[in-house]
Parts: sequence; C-alpha cells; structure tokens
Amino acid sequence: MPFFHVLVCPALAPFFFSEISATRTQSGGTPATVKIFNAQSNPEMRGFGTLTFAVPGMNAALAGMGEKQDFMVSIERQEVFRMSWRDGAAARDALRSCIGQN
Repeated sequence: MPFFHVLVCPALAPFFFSEISATRTQSGGTPATVKIFNAQSNPEMRGFGTLTFAVPGMNAALAGMGEKQDFMVSIERQEVFRMSWRDGAAARDALRSCIGQN
C-alpha cells in the first residue's frame, strides 16, 4: 500500500504514533477531512513529525495525479503543508511503467 509523507510544523509534532484527522484540499476539489497517521520524524530532525496518508492502492494513487495540482493539509485549522506540481501526467505515466500497469 503506497503512502505519502509530509513534514509537519514543530507545534504539531507528535510524541507517539497516532491516527488523527486532517483537512486535505486539492485542486478542483472541496476540502475533505481524512484520517492520517502522525508520527515522529527522523531523530535528527527534532521537533518535526511525519504525516502518512494511506492510499487504497496504486490505481487510486495514480488516478489522483493530475497534470498540474495544488495540495494543502491543515490540522486543527492550521496549515501545516502546501505544495504544487506540474508535469504530473509524465510522472504518472513513468510510475505506471515502473509497476507494470500500462
């Protein structure tokens, strides 16, 4: 099962691995409340955590990759991560080739 990892701001870094709720907002979609796993990051990165989003399978992960995409995550109404990408179709096609799902 593929996962997506995100560094979290120090104020929301966890002491223990736990499941929490977050709001995910993506291009062209409405904000969605999702369950994610929140864990401590690498010990060398003190004060930061890692958010892990479970994806039902590679088909779902690939289907979610658009040509251009904006992606934002907030926890307790505080934005903790924002990114965007372009050329997503080329990346999606390359991943499909790697895993043999042409």
